[in-house]
Amino acid sequence: MYHILNNLLIPASCALCDSTAITDVDLCTDCLDMLPPNDRCCNACAQPLPIDETSILCGDCIGRKTRFARAIVPYLYRPPIDYMVKRLKFSGDLKFSRIVGQLLNRAASQAPCPDALIPVPLHPNRYAERGFNQADLLARHLAKSLPIPVLRGAVSRLKDQPAQSKLTASQREKNLQGAFRANLSLTDKHIAIVDDVVTTGATARALAQQLRKAGAREISLWAVARTP
Repeated sequence: MYHILNNLLIPASCALCDSTAITDVDLCTDCLDMLPPNDRCCNACAQPLPIDETSILCGDCIGRKTRFARAIVPYLYRPPIDYMVKRLKFSGDLKFSRIVGQLLNRAASQAPCPDALIPVPLHPNRYAERGFNQADLLARHLAKSLPIPVLRGAVSRLKDQPAQSKLTASQREKNLQGAFRANLSLTDKHIAIVDDVVTTGATARALAQQLRKAGAREISLWAVARTP
């Protein structure tokens, strides 16, 4: 109640331009309109498709024996989405975890509700350096409104690999071999993997492989943005 009354008396400011923000996202309407939509993309991995493409799947996903049931990735990794993610991830500006979490929640609220969320885990060394897992923060925001559990201990990250951003697509796939281990049974569960940004999808696919071994019936991919 205090939070509602406080917003009525002192309207929230937009995190990007300090104008008056709308109530549920902490961004103003102008900045919301600037967010680059990923509205024509592969249903299974969210890879942007050409304007004249009529398929609902990209060529990569058509050729895969196993793929995600669906991908909820509402934005392209371009300004100002990239700014907000970088502020969160590399500067520890945690208010942006709430904002991008709210934006992802808007998109995910229209999707079939999974049984649980699993944020992409960080290796303990990386977690110690950063002090938080941005995927876990996003999952927490999603879980509040859905509501469904966040299975933080369901998967462990076994390898402290070099940053994926510095590798080619083929190097990413090789880099992630044996990177994850499922720690509990997920038999007949629909799981949504939660992450901040999808680049090639190699991390999510490596994680999904372990979830399938643990018995997951269906796996969706939820993230804020996809690199073009």
